[in-house]
Amino acid sequence: MSVKVYLGSQTAKGVQATDFINLRVTDPGITYGIEVIESTALTGKEWTEGGITTAGQLSGSFSSEMTRALLKMMATTTGFTVDDTGADTVMKAPKIATYSFFTIVKEFTDDAGKKIHEIYNDCIINTLSLAIVVDAYVIGTWTPISLSKPQTIAGEFIPSTIINDSEKRWFSEKSIIILDGNGEQCEYDNFTLAINNNLSTNKVICGAYKMSKGGQRSIEATYNVNSIETVGYMERIEKSLKGEGVALEVTLKNADDQEILFDIPKMKFSTITTGSMNGSGTESGTLTANWDDTANTSCTITSKGTGGSASKTI
Repeated sequence: MSVKVYLGSQTAKGVQATDFINLRVTDPGITYGIEVIESTALTGKEWTEGGITTAGQLSGSFSSEMTRALLKMMATTTGFTVDDTGADTVMKAPKIATYSFFTIVKEFTDDAGKKIHEIYNDCIINTLSLAIVVDAYVIGTWTPISLSKPQTIAGEFIPSTIINDSEKRWFSEKSIIILDGNGEQCEYDNFTLAINNNLSTNKVICGAYKMSKGGQRSIEATYNVNSIETVGYMERIEKSLKGEGVALEVTLKNADDQEILFDIPKMKFSTITTGSMNGSGTESGTLTANWDDTANTSCTITSKGTGGSASKTI
């Protein structure tokens, strides 16, 4: 069995995308189930009598190796604004998010070469996490929600247009992580940046799905260090106890040094934990982003050199 996953931006809700990127998927974990609504009528028999079967909601998540083109496509579906009129593409988290929709297509080919595909329209990204670990491509894991019923169709999926995402993927060796103005890319053993829009879907009487929010949006960073440096550790503890904000900058690059910068101007430590003190000691921590009035955002993502005329090809 082999699997392909396509992603395409929709022009509006209810309008299936026509232009798609073929993702470099590492885990195609999205799926949907079948819901059976059984009759509860008492008919003089000891058996359930009849029922209605309907397609269930989209569930699960999928992971892929990341490029700038993919992140730019996904930014508006994660609630970011996108401005590519200048030399760079600038994506910002606004005070109030407005989401655009996208289409996911998952195609299966069995061992006999026969194909089917599943189509999920009217999708929005609920959570996105970027994992930076030693000697690995940067992996993005996306958890979508969908406001439409999924479809399963026999045969190959043939998009109107395939967007050529020919860029090399981001690699951990090229990553630079600067916390509060300090830090080297070699300081962390792994680092994760996670955006959570706190969205869910609920089915309404007519069979459609409605989006709802379960709370505030959030951006969290988590890290692990396998060799504690005492001065830096004490500085982090003191800032945590005082409730002081720190700035976070994460620069990701590919083999061609094409870069994308995550700038989070105001984060606060929510946990700092030490583990085993055998040897050099271990430390892990979590930081949460706050709104920054000066930057007028909680997070800015800058894709270098992809604005203007370059935005038409990336």
